[in-house]
Amino acid sequence: MSTTVDSVDSAMMELRVRVVDTDAQTQHEQVVSVHAHHAELTNEKLGGRKLLVLPEDLRLLKNDLRTLVVQGSQLTALPEWLGEFERLEHLQLISFEDLALPSAISALTGLKTFILDSCSMLQTPATVDGGISVIGAFTQLTKLNVSFCDLKSVPACIETLTSLRKMKLWVLDDGVLQKLAPLLPKLRLLEDLSLNRFSPGSQYLMAELQPVERKEMLALGRSLKAWPPPLLHFSRGSDILFWRGWQALGLPEEAAASQWDDETVLEHWRVQQHKVIVFASGHHARLGSASNVMLLHDLFALIADQVLGCFSLIREWNQGREGTDASAIENWQYWQVRHLGSTDQEMPASTD
Repeated sequence: MSTTVDSVDSAMMELRVRVVDTDAQTQHEQVVSVHAHHAELTNEKLGGRKLLVLPEDLRLLKNDLRTLVVQGSQLTALPEWLGEFERLEHLQLISFEDLALPSAISALTGLKTFILDSCSMLQTPATVDGGISVIGAFTQLTKLNVSFCDLKSVPACIETLTSLRKMKLWVLDDGVLQKLAPLLPKLRLLEDLSLNRFSPGSQYLMAELQPVERKEMLALGRSLKAWPPPLLHFSRGSDILFWRGWQALGLPEEAAASQWDDETVLEHWRVQQHKVIVFASGHHARLGSASNVMLLHDLFALIADQVLGCFSLIREWNQGREGTDASAIENWQYWQVRHLGSTDQEMPASTD
């Protein structure tokens, strides 16, 4: 395979790529021009033809490329050398079948945007969900979009993506979003969240999107009620519909009667959290810091658990595990730093 390029620093370069004509099912080579910083290898860019293999000559741009968009409906795999593009900031993969993300892309630590759209993920004992857990290495990621992909689970490493501002998860299977609930408290910078379920074959039929299942709605609601991210808003098209569980989530009856949207519910929880902080701080001031009646961290634990469900939820997440989960400890430390000013108190074992 040859490449025509005037210089490595050239703004544009030509790649010879191998494609298949979907009408005649014939294979041939085609020349496509790409920018040194932005390369799109999609059916549209290829004149309706489909890419058969990612051209190795693309590696000439490994020190320059910032954005790569690949539509891989005929690709069988992504090459390991994709991990060489250490300056890549935006990666979008579209319409892959049995996609397995190569472990080498964990080297793409500078990624800021990662998009998976309409991909079926390879499911083997060694490669669960196409190896999507590799995203845990993308610590600078600010936007994560996984839409119309048949994920069986949400990788726990999402909680390490603490720079995330936008996250969109539109999944197929029941229970996937429920596994996201314990991970949300760590994403304190999250501004834009879109969660939804879709029916098989509905990639282009927005009417086929469905509200999340009740058990998922309750799990997400309890997590967001306990630790509502301060900047979070729900994107248009996100249908969690928390009002359906108004009693279980401690919402006022008005939430069900007026069918509050998710944004209104989230703001209600923020107000509740603020009230807990104000009340507990004021009550402690009246008791006095040397009072034997109740220490400040005990008071926070009692009120926060009754109103927000914080520590009961941590204990529930830890059921069946040995000891106390690291995330639970960090959540408790977050509360101490923000509201108590220190981390020298033990996490309360129970406030029942």
